[in-house]
Amino acid sequence: MHRKSARKQYDSLSLTYVQMVAAAVLFCAVSPLVGVPAWTVASRLGPGLWVVLLYLALIGTVFAFFVQMWAVRKTSSSRVSLLLGTEPI
Repeated sequence: MHRKSARKQYDSLSLTYVQMVAAAVLFCAVSPLVGVPAWTVASRLGPGLWVVLLYLALIGTVFAFFVQMWAVRKTSSSRVSLLLGTEPI
């Protein structure tokens, strides 16, 4: 019973949120070391590009991660291993 309550605590939406925040912090911290800082690029974007950026971030990244995490919880571990292992191909 304790295990079920722990699973409920960490749902797919929470896990997706943690992944996105961690990636954003990491990439913003590293960006000055490898090129133009993220905040410099962001300050140069116009309103139209912000709309495109938000669309791509929300639909192409956040939604995709959420669906992937949801699907991983609904299938067997061997199928998850096969799908995630062959994803880069």
